[in-house]
Amino acid sequence: IHQPRSQIFHLFDYLMILAKGEQLYFGKREASIPYFGALGYPCPKKENPADFFIDLLSIDPTSQDTTKESECRVNSIIELSRNKRIANI
Repeated sequence: IHQPRSQIFHLFDYLMILAKGEQLYFGKREASIPYFGALGYPCPKKENPADFFIDLLSIDPTSQDTTKESECRVNSIIELSRNKRIANI
């Protein structure tokens, strides 16, 4: 399911979140928000977490600057996620 309404999102038990073909998160839904917060990307209190994850992990093609900025952000999150998984092994 891609970007569900918040009511649907809260019905999920587990989530798998991918970016650029890489698994960034797999675990309980309620742990996903603290997980990304620990990476330095806290979800705003009243935002739909599904919208937050899509915005956070999408490349914005609006301009060269937004494309470059969003590519850097996503690549950084991928690297942080890799490092976190390695640290937990």
